[in-house]
Amino acid sequence: MIRKYSSLLLLTAGICLIALSCSKDDEPTNPYDSVDYSNHTPTPADPDPNSIVGLHKNIFLPRCANPGCHDGTFEPDFRTVESSYATLVYQPVNKFTLDSAKIYTTRVIPHNLVDSWLIERLTTSTTEYMPSNSVRLTSDQIDHVKIG
Repeated sequence: MIRKYSSLLLLTAGICLIALSCSKDDEPTNPYDSVDYSNHTPTPADPDPNSIVGLHKNIFLPRCANPGCHDGTFEPDFRTVESSYATLVYQPVNKFTLDSAKIYTTRVIPHNLVDSWLIERLTTSTTEYMPSNSVRLTSDQIDHVKIG
């Protein structure tokens, strides 16, 4: 009887240890998770062009949030600054292109140009560049995305 309880106790302890060891590393906090949307403040007239606000105002909204593109129909969603950040930063890639030389797992990793899918889609020399229904971004615009 004691042997049965000892085995059960060891099994329970083992399961607990396994469950605790499977924890995932915490990602940085999304700064837009705590935004009070009922008290919306307008975008500054001249935001830093390298910030997410500046990138949204100058590039994502006018060039990418077009009907049938990144207008909320599918991700990334560039309708607002908040949705841009939430659907880009540390988010998994859900579309792979046939002519990409590398398989990317994350859309944007801040300060990591090599592993960010967004940079690949903006700079690729293949037919899979973005914006796909428009003229390519200028090198200055791409530089702002790289810095931001």
